[in-house]
Amino acid sequence: MMKEILTNKALVAFLVVIGYDLAKKLLVYGSKKVDKFQQSKKMQKKEKLNKVIDQVQTFVTYAVTTVGDTYVNALKTNGLFTDEAKKEAEKQAIEIIKPFIGKQEMAILVTACKDLDEFLSKKIMETVDNKKVSTTVQTETQQSA
Repeated sequence: MMKEILTNKALVAFLVVIGYDLAKKLLVYGSKKVDKFQQSKKMQKKEKLNKVIDQVQTFVTYAVTTVGDTYVNALKTNGLFTDEAKKEAEKQAIEIIKPFIGKQEMAILVTACKDLDEFLSKKIMETVDNKKVSTTVQTETQQSA
């Protein structure tokens, strides 16, 4: 009888040790899977955000070109392009861009950047600066030819 009790206690102790070790391994394994899943979700969100930013950049380029052709160039030609006119041009460009951005894309952008108008203003200014550099390089290339 005593032998059976000792054997049962040893068996229970053995099962507890194995169960604890197995539970620990399962916890570590599960934790690694969760980490990989979370990393995958973060990568998907980042890829979606990058895709939306690329789309918005296309809209920004279109808006900057349109406002430049219809508003800015006329003012510059007449020497009337002031800081106030610059702000108005930026406002017009934002008004052109926003309708092109879908609801889902808008939600992604607002989540990522909080202030959409500020984000668009920065993108507009970057695009304007890039166009200035591009125009300067083209002019210098034509003059040296």
